[in-house]
Amino acid sequence: MNNNRHNIHAYTDGVTNTIGGQLIDYNNPTAEMIHIEDIATALSHTCRFGGHVRQFYSVAQHCVLVAMMMKLDGNGSGELVLEGLLHDASEAYLGDVIKPLKELIAPVYAPIERRFEAVIAERFELQDDPIVRGIIKEYDVKALELEHWALQCGNPKPLIEMQERC
Repeated sequence: MNNNRHNIHAYTDGVTNTIGGQLIDYNNPTAEMIHIEDIATALSHTCRFGGHVRQFYSVAQHCVLVAMMMKLDGNGSGELVLEGLLHDASEAYLGDVIKPLKELIAPVYAPIERRFEAVIAERFELQDDPIVRGIIKEYDVKALELEHWALQCGNPKPLIEMQERC
C-alpha cells in the first residue's frame, strides 16, 4: 500500500486518493495509477442507479453479471469476459453517473471517461476496440434492463433467474 496521501483540501489540482493509497491525477491519469484492488473496492461500494434502488446493488455486481452473461452465451474467450468484467472500471475513479445526467454533462465528462477507459485498457492489456465495446454494450443493456425491473420496479424474478443461470 502506498502511504502517500494527498491533502484533501487541495482538490483544485485534480488529484485524489484511492483506498489503496494511490494518487489519481484526473488531469493526467496513467496505467501505473490503476490497481485492481482499488477498482474492486470502489465498485463494490458504489450503488447502481445513483442509489435509487429497493436494495443495495453494486456496480461490481453489475459487472460480474455482464461478464457471466457473456460467458453463458459462449461469447468470447477469457479475454473478452475480462473486458466485460472491467467494462465499468472507470467508475471506480469517476463514480457511477446515472445516464440522464451523464448525457447532460457529456461534453465535459466524456473525454475524461474515455481517458480513464484507455489507461485501464492499457493497464490490463485489454483490446480497447470499438467492436469489442459494441459486443459488451449489448450485454450491458441487457443487464441494465434486468436490473431496472428488479431494483427499481420491484420485479426481481427475471434478474434472479439470470443470476441462477450464470
